[in-house]
Amino acid sequence: MLTIRLLGELEVAREGEPLELPPSKKSRALLAYLVLAGRPQRRTHLCDIFWEIPDDPRGVLRWSLSRIRPLVNGPDRERIVTKGDTVMFDAAGAEIDILILGERAAAGLDTLASDDLKDLAARFVGDFLEGLDLPDCPDFQAWLAAQREEIRLLRARVLAALTARHEELPGEALHYARSWVRVDP
Repeated sequence: MLTIRLLGELEVAREGEPLELPPSKKSRALLAYLVLAGRPQRRTHLCDIFWEIPDDPRGVLRWSLSRIRPLVNGPDRERIVTKGDTVMFDAAGAEIDILILGERAAAGLDTLASDDLKDLAARFVGDFLEGLDLPDCPDFQAWLAAQREEIRLLRARVLAALTARHEELPGEALHYARSWVRVDP
């Protein structure tokens, strides 16, 4: 089972064993972007987001893809799929923390049991792609800021639901309320 954690520092694990990520921040950022895109991305679009300056952005893109393929491709499945001028990540069968959170929250927080809400709250273990800022890539930074805000709002919704759910237990409600205020002052 391939597991990708995007909350906190980026982590990729196979069968529970963390894999060594490429040293290039842009390659790691490219992987995260493809994982969340959920659909094919044009190579020119990826080059525009990550490589504005190099002489050969397509060559650098190919190089980065060659660094992330061994992380996510398995003997029975190619997850980095290239067709013509597009690249995509095949997430089928992979466990991706952000996608799990989104799916469970989309079902409606009010329909989840308290233990499920607590499990959701516990999955927020840091900022989205912590430490993976690319100040020289303004388009990526804009995408990153939007993703972080969306995740912050989701976390606030989960904590608000937990606070409301524990109205009869002030000690527990206070714990979630304090966390909620830290996330959404």
